[in-house]
Amino acid sequence: KYFKPFQVGSGMIICPSWEKAENTENKKVLKIDPGHVFGTGTHETTRLCIEFIENFVKEGDMVLDIGCGSGILSIASLLFGAGHADAVDIDPNAVDIAYTNAGMNGIGKDVYTVVSGNILADDELDKCYSGKKYDVVEANIVADVIIALTDKIPSYIKDGGIFISSGIIVERLGDVVSALEKSGFEVLDINREKGWAAVASKYKG
Repeated sequence: KYFKPFQVGSGMIICPSWEKAENTENKKVLKIDPGHVFGTGTHETTRLCIEFIENFVKEGDMVLDIGCGSGILSIASLLFGAGHADAVDIDPNAVDIAYTNAGMNGIGKDVYTVVSGNILADDELDKCYSGKKYDVVEANIVADVIIALTDKIPSYIKDGGIFISSGIIVERLGDVVSALEKSGFEVLDINREKGWAAVASKYKG
């Protein structure tokens, strides 16, 4: 009833499956249905991430989405031209939900892989991503988890790769930036909206 198509950034429209988006300017259309626990793009942190994804994801990029939830960030990355996306979430329900949302957008398992687990606590899961060297890593979680991830992301990302992090209340932004810089990242840009922040950083190796 209340979920209507809306624009994110300059190049994407998010639209529930039962609506038809007016798209006279040939923007990317991401179809997603509201679930009871996962994001649809209406929250500030998700929108801030998608704006960075539009700016930083390049054609053919390999993307890792940590804490993927509905899959909205990795699906947006694929729609913006990424060649393959891996996604992981601690909640096992995320796997089916993310695959369902991907299917609504014409994205198959040949370019999209979703698994469940705790990347911080599960060494075997960590090994699935360590050494793959992604072009872009995305995490829309909370400040404490992002800070904990800053030690791991260097093993997942190429030199010069982009780490997009969000879910950060502005009061914790300084802590996140400090942790990123200690782990070899250079902050490129910070987006803020209604007390939330997202950070785009580059791994300098």
